[in-house]
Amino acid sequence: MARIIIEGGFPLNGVYHPSGNKNAAMPIIVASLMTQGINRLSNIPMTLDIQMMLSEAAKCGCDVNTLDDVVIISCENLTQSKIGPPLPSSPQISLLLALPLLHHFGEASIEPINLSQDRLSTHLQVLEDFGIDVQILDNRLELKKAEPLKAHDVLLEEASVTATELSILLGVFAEGRSTLKNAACEPHIHELIIFLNSCGAEIEGGGSNVITITGKKKLQGINYSIMSDHIEIGSMVGLAVATGGELTIKHVNMDILQPILHGYRKLNITIETKGTDILVPRQPPLRVINKHNEGQVTIKSSPWPGFPSDLIPLISVLATQASGNILIHERMYDTRFFFVDSLTSMGANVVQCDPHRIIVVGPSSLLSTYLETPDVRTGLAVLGASLIAKGESTIDDANIVDRVFFDIFAKLSSVGASIYKHAG
Repeated sequence: MARIIIEGGFPLNGVYHPSGNKNAAMPIIVASLMTQGINRLSNIPMTLDIQMMLSEAAKCGCDVNTLDDVVIISCENLTQSKIGPPLPSSPQISLLLALPLLHHFGEASIEPINLSQDRLSTHLQVLEDFGIDVQILDNRLELKKAEPLKAHDVLLEEASVTATELSILLGVFAEGRSTLKNAACEPHIHELIIFLNSCGAEIEGGGSNVITITGKKKLQGINYSIMSDHIEIGSMVGLAVATGGELTIKHVNMDILQPILHGYRKLNITIETKGTDILVPRQPPLRVINKHNEGQVTIKSSPWPGFPSDLIPLISVLATQASGNILIHERMYDTRFFFVDSLTSMGANVVQCDPHRIIVVGPSSLLSTYLETPDVRTGLAVLGASLIAKGESTIDDANIVDRVFFDIFAKLSSVGASIYKHAG
């Protein structure tokens, strides 16, 4: 458990350098393990999840070398087809890592795994669609690939990011032409496709929910740099606004940022572009914008290119500082509003209608308190509330945020946040 102390009320000012997108880096690392030769991947965020993935790859016999944000990988001498124990932090990461083992050995095992708790039915169906034999033995998952792997048309039950990645990585090496429908179309899916095509794959439809893949026997290693994380960039826009600062954020893909900025505009938040950078200027007082007199103003999460669910907790905190009332509707997950009790204990005026909807009435002055981090995304909201609040707030389990945003506390401190680790 990591405990940090935050003294609120300090504006974030200066220049911020976002890390690469962890959600793009993980499947690209897996894809690199299925190519021939050496891959040099740069702008890799060394989060705990990435470190676990690289450690597991090395344990299986891959040659992995890291220097700062650069990872050099070759996979010529694999020695085992087993993942765990211990396993990486999520079963989805384990399933992704199983693909290079299936590719090289024709089989893979994952242990331990608890299918009664993990939502893996869509993922396992993808494996079976491509002719992979899936056996569940006690707490172990055994996978065996058909030879040769044949192309398949896949219709996903849900637009799952990991299931889409599994389908793409299987289709790349399957004989024939595969079509994937109801695919997730988040930016990190598109970037995986860009990487694979650069290695010699033939994939069409990146950025849409219908993807076609023509199988290839071999792919070659390349040099590749991961794009900056749009969720981290969107988070820093929100935190700069919340603290009344003025922040320049480097290396921004504005096309990817548009759905986030569309949501922020409902709170009268604006930014300026400077080439590939953006400036978040000091904002006038925040207020809920009811542009067309539409009744209840609503921000709702949607699959990409809608407003991302990952930022729903943070924009809920921002709404506490805006004049007016707004309905925030989390349509995708049941746990995003677990932090609402903490927010109301700090002085926010928030009414929880049901597990998926809250009404925020602002503005409210937030007071410091003791807080816990329920999960990664609500942890970001807790962090934002603490940066706004007057006085010192204590946050337990703050290391959860580091799972997604590499070195986030040091980077926030570098632009003016008062954050230090508890010595106890």
